[in-house]
Amino acid sequence: MKKTSKLQLFVTITIIIALLSCKKGDTGPAGPTGQQGSQGTAGVNGATGATGATGATGATGANGANGTNGATGATGATGNANVAQYQFSSRNYTDATSCSALDFTIPVSGADIAKSVVLCYVTNTLGTWYQLPGNFNGNHTFRMLIFPGSSSSSVSFCRTDGTGSGTFSSIRILVIPASSITTLARTGFDNYITTAKYYNLPSN
Repeated sequence: MKKTSKLQLFVTITIIIALLSCKKGDTGPAGPTGQQGSQGTAGVNGATGATGATGATGATGANGANGTNGATGATGATGNANVAQYQFSSRNYTDATSCSALDFTIPVSGADIAKSVVLCYVTNTLGTWYQLPGNFNGNHTFRMLIFPGSSSSSVSFCRTDGTGSGTFSSIRILVIPASSITTLARTGFDNYITTAKYYNLPSN
């Protein structure tokens, strides 16, 4: 028993002495670089950032070149510039006034009247214009008569409705010569059947 204890003590002391007598060795050379590892899984997308402020408006660009002029349009038909106007001063009328008292002479021959349109206009004391033949001043009705002459003609107004007096403050007669004259066949337009036949319209 004693022998075993001495042996154990001897071994222990030997190990301690061996440990105390050891020193750290030199660092060895670096080992080779290892292989690159595989790429990791992509992370989730981050939240969208806020919209930035609107930038300032850029400068206005230069004007583009002018386009070419279009073709000149065709010349229009020649108008009638031979309209004549004859003006007369104020004329009064009463219940006893005859057509001859409202007669106005114009320097236009009967031959020219036959190739023209004659328009007549009169005003009341308020300056309102009325065309005759027709109603004047709301309560008098007139018809118009034209008496052609060799060198001049007369235009007369005859009252056909209404009573009391009145005044034509201004009278204007326009004579408008026709640019062209076309003679048409005479037909009885008071009858529809005749009128329809003339214009090739349905008769029923």
